[in-house]
Amino acid sequence: MEKLPVGQYRTHDPPVNFAIKITYWKVTASNEIPSAIIPTKVGFDRNAFEMVERNKKEKEKKEIVIFWQEKLFSQEEFDYYSDALNCNTALEQKYHEDIETIKRLHGERPNKKVFTYTDSDSFTAFEEHISLTDGPEIQPNILTQHMEKVSAKNYSKSFVSNVRRRNIIVNKPTEVNRVNHVTNIPSKCMYIMLDLGRTDEVNGFFIKDERVLCKIKIDVNGFIMIKPDLDTGKVFTIETYKESREHYQYTIHHASNPINKLEQQQEDSLFDELFIRQSQLLARQVGDNFFPMPSSNNLFVYFLCEIVSACCFEYEKLYVKYLLDLPDGWRCDSQNCVGVTQSCKVNEEGIAHFCFPFDFQLLYTWDQDNPEEFVKWPTLFLQVFSVDSWQRHRIEGYGYCSVPDVAGTTCITIKMWRPKGDNLFAEMNRFFIGASPEIKDLSYVKDPGESDRLSKFYFKTLSTGNVVLKINSMFQTDVPEEMHMGGRKVASKWKKAFKTISAFASTSDSLAKVLDAFNQARKRMLLVRSTLPSI
Repeated sequence: MEKLPVGQYRTHDPPVNFAIKITYWKVTASNEIPSAIIPTKVGFDRNAFEMVERNKKEKEKKEIVIFWQEKLFSQEEFDYYSDALNCNTALEQKYHEDIETIKRLHGERPNKKVFTYTDSDSFTAFEEHISLTDGPEIQPNILTQHMEKVSAKNYSKSFVSNVRRRNIIVNKPTEVNRVNHVTNIPSKCMYIMLDLGRTDEVNGFFIKDERVLCKIKIDVNGFIMIKPDLDTGKVFTIETYKESREHYQYTIHHASNPINKLEQQQEDSLFDELFIRQSQLLARQVGDNFFPMPSSNNLFVYFLCEIVSACCFEYEKLYVKYLLDLPDGWRCDSQNCVGVTQSCKVNEEGIAHFCFPFDFQLLYTWDQDNPEEFVKWPTLFLQVFSVDSWQRHRIEGYGYCSVPDVAGTTCITIKMWRPKGDNLFAEMNRFFIGASPEIKDLSYVKDPGESDRLSKFYFKTLSTGNVVLKINSMFQTDVPEEMHMGGRKVASKWKKAFKTISAFASTSDSLAKVLDAFNQARKRMLLVRSTLPSI
C-alpha cells in the first residue's frame, strides 16, 4: 500500500456514524474480452455455455458497507471463536457470543470475502512494520515500540530548511524526560481486509492469504487518515499468490448517512450559542477599559521608551532625568512627562545599564481646513547626574532628541555635554562641593531662546558621554468616511495632512536639514541668475 493515495480529513464530531462502501469484483477474461453470441442450435456445447454463465456471475460486483470499528469475522476467526474453549478473555468471549448470534440468524457468515480488524485486534500490516533494531534476533526496547506508533509526516524541503536550529540533546535528562520523551497522540486504527485464502487440494491445509483493502486511523484531535483515499474515482487492483494469479479490483466510497435538516439547524444553533458564550467569556477576561477611537482630526501617538545605558561619564554612580516638551496642538493624557531613573553604578567597561522603561500617550489635533500647517513634534530632554558617597550631586550632561515620526522601533544614541566654567574656581567647586554650572531653562539645550539670533558661540561646553535610548512608537487615527465614499479633493487633503505630520516633523526639529534646504535653494537661485543676460 505504499503507492496508494492517502486522504487526510478533520472532524469535530465523534466518528460513530462514519461508514465507507467497498465495491469489489474478480477480474476474468470475460471482463476484458466481450463474450461472443452463442447461437442456439443442435449440437450446442453445454460446457462452453456453463463457462460463459459462470463468467457472467463472476463479473457481478459485490458491495458492502462497513461502519467505524465494526467487526466482521474472517473464516479463520469464525472457526476459531466458535469453540468456547478458545475464548478466555472478555473480548474473545464477546466474539464468541457475536458468532453464536450470527449462526442463529444467518447460519453462516454474511460476508464471504471482506472482513475487518478493529483497534482491539492485535494486527499490524506487514508492510507497515519497520524493525528499528540492528538484527532480527534483538528484542525492541520501549523507545522502539513507541517510535513505531508515531505517525511519520512528510515535510517539504523548505520547511526543514526554515526550522530553527537548536540543541535537541539533553545531557542530564530527568525522570520525566526519560518517560515522556516521545510525542504519541492517542488514536484508533481499523483495517478492512480481503480474504483470498484457499484450501490446498493435495494436503487439505488452509493457505492463509489476507490483503489490506483500506486502513482508517482516527486520533483524539479528530484527524482522519484513510489509505487509499475515498471517492478518487480510481480502481485498485490486488493480485493473489496462487498459481492462477487471480486479480481482484475494488473501489472505495464514502457511505455515511448525511445529516438531516432538523439536526443541522440544531447543530448550528448549538454552535452559535457556544460562540456567544466564548465571546462573552473573552470579553470578561479582556475587559472594556480601552481608550476610545480617536476622531477624524485627532492622532493618538503611543511611545514606549527605555533608557538603555549611559557611558563615558566622569563619575561612576549615575542617574538620568527626562522631560517631554509638548509644542502647540499636543496634549498628554498621562502625568508622567517628567521622571527620573534609579541610580546605577558603571561596570568595568564604564557602562551603566539602566534598562529603565517609561511611556507617553499623546494626542495631536490639527485643523482640517489647513492640513498643510507646519507641525512641530515633541522633544525629549535628558539630564545625567552623578552622586558620590558624600551625597554630592553633579550635573554630568545635557541632551535632547525629537521623538520618532514613524511607527516602529528606533534606537537613538544621544551625545551629552555640560557647561564649562570660565575659570578654575568653577571646576574646584564642582570637585569639592558638587556646585557645577547648570542651565536654568532646559529648553536652552535645543533653542537658545526667543532672540532673533540662534547662536551659542560664546557658550562654553564640554563633551561628556553618551546615552542610549530605545523608543517604540505607535500611531492611531480614524480615516474619515469621505475618503471611503469617494471625492478626490477630500482624499488629497487628508493625504497632505498625513504627509505633513510624517515629513515636516523631522525638518522642523532639525536645524541641519533647514540649512541644507536653504543652501540648495541658494544654489538654484545663483544658477538661474548666471543664465540671465547682463545689462
